[in-house]
Amino acid sequence: MGNNPNSPNLSAILGILGLIIGAIIGGLFGYLNAKTGAQAQISAAQEAAHAQMTSAAVNVYGPIFATQTAEAKITPAMPSVTSVTPDKGETLTMEAIPRDIYVFAGDDNPDGGRGKFSLICDDENIPNYRMEYFLPEDKYGYAGMVFRFPKGYNLSAYKTVRFTIMFKAPGDQVDLYVKDISRNDNSIRIVNNGKDEMNLSYEFTNFPSINFNAVMEIGVFASTYFMKGSHDVWVKNIHFVK
Repeated sequence: MGNNPNSPNLSAILGILGLIIGAIIGGLFGYLNAKTGAQAQISAAQEAAHAQMTSAAVNVYGPIFATQTAEAKITPAMPSVTSVTPDKGETLTMEAIPRDIYVFAGDDNPDGGRGKFSLICDDENIPNYRMEYFLPEDKYGYAGMVFRFPKGYNLSAYKTVRFTIMFKAPGDQVDLYVKDISRNDNSIRIVNNGKDEMNLSYEFTNFPSINFNAVMEIGVFASTYFMKGSHDVWVKNIHFVK
């Protein structure tokens, strides 16, 4: 039986079908690979964006928190007049109040009063504030050690100041003084009674001119009106009591 010239060639038909099936399968694999690649790119972009946001958060917030912590430890912020909050309890120590501490000295002429400040912690780790000072014999001079609250501190919840004072020699004297933010001041003379340590207590009523809602300075002061020569005075355990 011979071939019919008008009938389709079977091999040609099978070849065409193979090409079509191959194209379909190839297209399917290409689509799947493209989808997988696109998802990988999206995931990579999301990770990069997350990493960038995390980095930005660290750069912005990290230093701020660190600065705030450091500032809180070193110099707590104070309003114009710092209020004493109820949780201070019955006693407020000097060390619990933001303050400046220094010694000042001088007179009307050169080479007059001189002073030196030292902070020493004793065996019980209690801060001892020491002023070494010299007052001239032949001219006016003065020296003092001050605890200063630059913006004022509200001590009105308390009624008494207590502290321990130590002198270098019998008969040494200093004035305990208090000054408020309006620069009103009052003082009390303290004379060494010969003991190694004197535990003293003074009611705020001893300082009638002072506005205890805004105390600016508490300190000790000596001048050539009642002292001359080289001297030492130590103060510790300063606290305010209700």
